[in-house]
Amino acid sequence: MADQRIVRYDRLDPSKTERKAFDCGDQELNAWLVRYARQNMDEGNAVVYLLSEDRRILGYYSLSAGTVSRADATAIVGRQAPDPIPAVLLGRLAVDRSAQGRTLGSRMLGHAVRQSLATREVIGARCLIVHCLTDDVTRFYKDRGFDPSPISPRTLMLPLADVVATLNALTGEG
Repeated sequence: MADQRIVRYDRLDPSKTERKAFDCGDQELNAWLVRYARQNMDEGNAVVYLLSEDRRILGYYSLSAGTVSRADATAIVGRQAPDPIPAVLLGRLAVDRSAQGRTLGSRMLGHAVRQSLATREVIGARCLIVHCLTDDVTRFYKDRGFDPSPISPRTLMLPLADVVATLNALTGEG
């Protein structure tokens, strides 16, 4: 097996051909990688990470700063929190069809959680938030320790203060 690694988009700097070869089965997620990932990096809107194997993109995810209102937060996240609550937003996470079913989504999520913990040390963030588009995606995150918002069941949160057990489960450590 070739070497797989997760790197920032700007460090790999994939060509348009390399980006267009990515197909996760969702046209919106495919198009975002091709058209908007670099632009979001350049404008400081998100940091995009790529899971690559010999320059072939197997998956990607993006992180941004965000907030959640206390009314939308889970009980754990909202307890004694300011309003709005500082958060890290996991904007996108996708795995190429050819690599699905190989736990790469969990691997990238584990990396995203680690990056969120590092962010928390610099700017402060209480949770990692994801807005799920489908029931299958919602199940993926719930199975990995995320809890739904009481207002929006497809908005899920992972309290960063309680993340060590989840991170150990994702990476097989501990």
